[in-house]
Amino acid sequence: SSYAGQAFGWVAPVGGFLSRAVLSPEEASAMLQLELIDLTPFRHEVWFTALLATGFTLLRIFAHAGMDLFAETQFAKFRTTYKGAGPTDDQRKRESEWPPSFLLVWFEVFVVAALVIGPETSIFTWESVGWTLFCHAFMVEPVYYLFHVVAHDPRVYRAMHQWHHLSVEATAWTSVTFKVPEHLIYDTMFAIPPVLPALFGKSSYCTVLLYQFCFDCINAFGHTNFEIFPPSFVDSWLFRLFYCPSFHRVHHTHFRFNYALFMPWLDMMFGTYNREATIENMRRAQQSTKISYKFLSHPILLDSAVHMQGSLANQPPQQSYSIWQKLLGFCIYVPFAPLVLFPINLPWAPLNPREYLNCKVMTGGITGAVHFVPCLAFKYFLPVYKQLIVRYQCLEILRSQRDHPELKAVGLGCFNKMQSLNKGGEDLVKKCGKQLRVKIVHGNTMTAAICAHSVVHELDTNSLPRTVFLTGCTSKVGRAVALYLNNVGVHVVMMSSSRERVERIVSEASNPQLMEYTNSLERGRDVACWVNGTMASDAVFNNLPDRAHVVNFSVPSGFELQDGSKFAARGITVTEGACFRSTHSKSDFIMNQSQFLPYGTFYACHVGTIVHAGEEWDFHEVGDVNLKMMDTCFEKSEKYGFTPYRMSCFKASAGPVELPGNPQDEMDVPSEISLEELAAHSTEESCWVAIDGSVYNLSSFLDEHPGGKSAILMKAGQDATLVFEPLHPPGTLELYAPEKVGVLPADVAAALVHVPAKVKVGKTA
Repeated sequence: SSYAGQAFGWVAPVGGFLSRAVLSPEEASAMLQLELIDLTPFRHEVWFTALLATGFTLLRIFAHAGMDLFAETQFAKFRTTYKGAGPTDDQRKRESEWPPSFLLVWFEVFVVAALVIGPETSIFTWESVGWTLFCHAFMVEPVYYLFHVVAHDPRVYRAMHQWHHLSVEATAWTSVTFKVPEHLIYDTMFAIPPVLPALFGKSSYCTVLLYQFCFDCINAFGHTNFEIFPPSFVDSWLFRLFYCPSFHRVHHTHFRFNYALFMPWLDMMFGTYNREATIENMRRAQQSTKISYKFLSHPILLDSAVHMQGSLANQPPQQSYSIWQKLLGFCIYVPFAPLVLFPINLPWAPLNPREYLNCKVMTGGITGAVHFVPCLAFKYFLPVYKQLIVRYQCLEILRSQRDHPELKAVGLGCFNKMQSLNKGGEDLVKKCGKQLRVKIVHGNTMTAAICAHSVVHELDTNSLPRTVFLTGCTSKVGRAVALYLNNVGVHVVMMSSSRERVERIVSEASNPQLMEYTNSLERGRDVACWVNGTMASDAVFNNLPDRAHVVNFSVPSGFELQDGSKFAARGITVTEGACFRSTHSKSDFIMNQSQFLPYGTFYACHVGTIVHAGEEWDFHEVGDVNLKMMDTCFEKSEKYGFTPYRMSCFKASAGPVELPGNPQDEMDVPSEISLEELAAHSTEESCWVAIDGSVYNLSSFLDEHPGGKSAILMKAGQDATLVFEPLHPPGTLELYAPEKVGVLPADVAAALVHVPAKVKVGKTA
């Protein structure tokens, strides 16, 4: 009871202080100086110290989660410095295993608080702030810089620091991703500003506890890869005392530069500052605000909304979440579960009501963004929500063209183009009226084109009879596929409950004798090739013939919920017939834009929007599919770095399964390079290097190499695996994408003897 009375006597002044801090900062400052908040009864209590440590550890976790969440917003995504593929799925999963790190953080705060906070400790003094800043600038910064340089010695790097540099494209969680020994070293180092002033009686509660919180916020900010400063900032005096995300990104991508913690003056003093690369990152962030298209999608279920945000952002759904991720996800979305009944709402809507971007995409020179309409899938089928959704779509389209003058097209994905919602985009064009400058694209032309080509590919590759069984034939895509196949001489059996709608399609056919109507799935039992455009059910499986080939264009298809093993037992293959994959050589920036697709794969309607924006076509793609544009759209997709992609509809534990026979497979077979041919390219004009059995032409990259051209020329015409791997983090080759000219023969690569090279720190990147 005495503790309760003391606690009440402490809480009341704290409340008074907070109110004064808002209403009268002068009174609050005086209150701190006079120490009217009495913590003396608690200062020697272990439970009180543990409570402080727990509270501030949670505060630090929220600082990282908040910064990671903010990095997913429109403001940050349009100012990104990412050059490569962004954080990979493996990186996100590795960085999510952070609880052990924060257990160490709790122990650190507890020890520091127990050592530093005593009966004479003030709540706040400006003198303690000055001591803390002095200790950080002239003790922590130099010590950290020295240790960081040593950590890049190949031996130390392999033992500890490489774990951090596995994240080439850093995130807020990268800032706390270290192995335990390195974590302990940093914790000891960063304890100097709280502890040292206490030895001279110059410490205070606020500086001891808030130093680490501010430290975490700044550290996480430097790893988030969005830039708020202009390029001119690097020439200001302030830049010498405070870094920017572009500065630290150089260290993760160039490896041997920009070692400083928060203050770049040390790199400037010792010649490890890379000004050119820092400015390049800042300019890229400025350029990334310009987009040519925006693609409207939406989450399917409440858990897919959580999938898109915060510490679970861009997590691949096919990977198994750790217990910590599941716990965090439960805490995030369960309190918001009742909000699914609201018209436009999701867990992230209160946090960022203006816009939430799941990804930015830059491929084939076209930059765009994916925007998720904050409405769950089931609401699209409820009449009460339809007008609200259409109104939101119109507002978003008009707002996008206002905010982005260079915008050319807005694509409609998933249910955003349903006939019952907006007549395939026709209503959006009418409602926006004369204000509409951009073009509306439903993307169904590209979907129908790739689906029809996929069906012809199945028939020709497997020597099947030229007859297909088509479900969903009266939809926009189904109609276009049926008429296209009819034009190329394929007999189409059209399954529908509406004979009248099928007859209207038949009346458009050039070969009506090849069109057949049926209202029963049983008619397809003797047809080897099916085209699925509806949600698949057990009835579909029961009527499929053995060894059937199914091409799907429905999203979602329903096959995701089926047991793939029972299809495989009967020799039935089910493939996604409306997907493209971005070719690596033409893709500059890809982030996965759907939790139903593997990395770098796109639905055809998304690709159709990219092509429409890139070609700057001056018409809206709304309503029915224009059959005359199908081949044109399909041919243009290659121009922007896309090729058709055959993928199983069934979700294995590791994600969708790629099937053999993709059109790009034949193009991707590398040629074999003998050791003699490799050795012949050992000059600056023709510099080839082998790494892990692959041979790269680095001639055009010599001048761009962060460690200088001489480091590469030393291994020109040779195998450089042993030198490359200790000094470069994983993902370096993918980031810089050097020209791959071939591979070493398998037996040669396996038998190749690597002679250890003497590697000097600072000589290579």
